[in-house]
Amino acid sequence: MNFFSVENIAFSILGYGVSWIEFLGTILNLWSVWLMTRNRILTWPVGIVAVVISFWLFYQSRLYADCFEQIYYFFTGFWGWLLWRQSAAPNGGTILRNTPKQNVAIIAILAIVSVFAGWANSNLHLWSPRFFAEAASFAYLDATTTIMSFGAQILMARRRVECWPIWIAVDVIGIWLYWQKELFFYSAQYAVFLVLATVGLISWMKQMCAASIEEA
Repeated sequence: MNFFSVENIAFSILGYGVSWIEFLGTILNLWSVWLMTRNRILTWPVGIVAVVISFWLFYQSRLYADCFEQIYYFFTGFWGWLLWRQSAAPNGGTILRNTPKQNVAIIAILAIVSVFAGWANSNLHLWSPRFFAEAASFAYLDATTTIMSFGAQILMARRRVECWPIWIAVDVIGIWLYWQKELFFYSAQYAVFLVLATVGLISWMKQMCAASIEEA
């Protein structure tokens, strides 16, 4: 049996068979996030391996929008790795907040793009049945979390505190979505991500408030 097949079971928990690919993807993703909190450059190569494994898992689970999301993370992973190699530590720039108009524009853009992405995701099996033999599962919801993740990633790169509420929303949806797809390890992983995103939001808000007091 193919080692990376979702049918290749590593172990079982309460009757649920955990495949090797789901187990390895979960461990590597959590390790990558932990390394990121420690500002370790190893986070990037670990993350790149994690997204490659996740891509194949999502493809087999017919979560096609998540597949494209992993491609995005794959290339940005090399970009982030290169930036970190060029400096001893990541730039600790000032944390900023968007204006209300910017937030409205961001929400509108994410909503519009999500609808288009959901429509495209729901038709992939019709446009390219050779590569997408079956219809996507939860096509619009899956596409929406993907687009939200793209937006959060950009906001995070620009050090905007609004990235964290988006990550929190993505994590909440991800917990439910992966549970429905019986990817229980990935669902648990997103529960951990939810905790980390909440901690990140609180930490950034404190830093932003402290900076404002110093400037006053």
